[in-house]
Amino acid sequence: MSANDRWPLRTLPVLDPATSEAVRALAAAADAADGVAPLSEHSRLHLESPGSTHLVAYAGPSGPVVGYAQVWADASAELVVDPSSRQQGLGTTLWRAARTAGAQRVWAHGDVDPARAFAAARDLVAIRELHVMERPLADEDADDGPLPSWVSVETYADRRDPAEWVALNAAAFADHPEQGRLTVADFEARAAEPWFDPEGLIYLLDTRSAPDGPPIAFHWTKVDTPAVEAASPGDGSPAGAAARSAGPAASPDDGLTASAAAPSAGPAASPDDGLTASATARSANPAASPDDGLTATVAAPSTVVAASPGDGSPAGANAPSTGPAASTDGDAAPHQGGGVPCPREGQRIPRPAGGARAGAGEVYAVGVDPAYQGKGLAGPLTRLGTAYLARQGLARVVLYVDGDNERALRTYRNAGFEDLAVDVVYASGENAVRMDT
Repeated sequence: MSANDRWPLRTLPVLDPATSEAVRALAAAADAADGVAPLSEHSRLHLESPGSTHLVAYAGPSGPVVGYAQVWADASAELVVDPSSRQQGLGTTLWRAARTAGAQRVWAHGDVDPARAFAAARDLVAIRELHVMERPLADEDADDGPLPSWVSVETYADRRDPAEWVALNAAAFADHPEQGRLTVADFEARAAEPWFDPEGLIYLLDTRSAPDGPPIAFHWTKVDTPAVEAASPGDGSPAGAAARSAGPAASPDDGLTASAAAPSAGPAASPDDGLTASATARSANPAASPDDGLTATVAAPSTVVAASPGDGSPAGANAPSTGPAASTDGDAAPHQGGGVPCPREGQRIPRPAGGARAGAGEVYAVGVDPAYQGKGLAGPLTRLGTAYLARQGLARVVLYVDGDNERALRTYRNAGFEDLAVDVVYASGENAVRMDT
């Protein structure tokens, strides 16, 4: 019996609601088995939207969905196989079909041994690394810290203009392969997600310009509580990773992290499976995102085998310990947070002193207008988002940073972030060109 007889494959431009639900159930089963979400936010948001190619594998002509791959327009892909159908060649079948559909790159989340074996068996080479970083949060992190005297702070709740954010993001990530291409529709899709909090999308404004001038920088935070789980001891992380959304991105000059399409943790696959199985559990975001200069990702790719960075995450990647120190290249004025914003009600309430912290937040995306890069905003901007997450009572914050973004890695390490895992993008020899981020 051929692979296609055993696992009939359908290639679809979009999924109908019933198939979309079956794919979500498949992803949930893989998440439960592996401890990591196999599909990124980007893939989940596009299950029923045009723009990607969907490959759906069934257990026989009338059987359930047992495998799925999504190939994006940028030649990236993500793949997931039902735990009960692994090590039988289905992962390889899906990867071959993804290649036929145009996929050139795959993500190996955590770059665990099975993923390396899968890549080696197919002569795939590493072309990108994405660091998953984490730091704990404490009550003292709730202070916003000092800001340059010419800067004021607002949030999306104050402005409510999607086009304004899209323009700023496009300028900040003009050279980023995924993050810079986000549209108003992309933003609105994320704003419609249950996790979106308008108070958690923070803007900086230049008070020296017109009163109604546009924002000059942003820090988009994310709290996806249902997707956050503690990591298993085997992953080397004391606390566990936060769910990956598409992953944040950072502007190169700011040492921020960022991934336009952050990968969400994907299941590990055995060499002959095309999946990369994970020995260590990860909580879902992120990120999300590969994910971006700064940290975050509006639509990070997740899954075990995913293609290029491309999570379209508003960000690409990442963030600090008591928060990054404010830069000293400008006069600073204190900006103190006034309590905890009550999501979606606009009401500010104090957080009980000494209350137990739990859960994780994410530096979803951080971006600075090119005209303001190099002016000492990266540290204060990162801290504003970290402080906001601390005021929500969260125990830790996670972000994503490209391995070749040395300034961002230095900024976040100075802020108390440590590596939790490293994801790797693999490509075949003819596509093995180091990706620009």
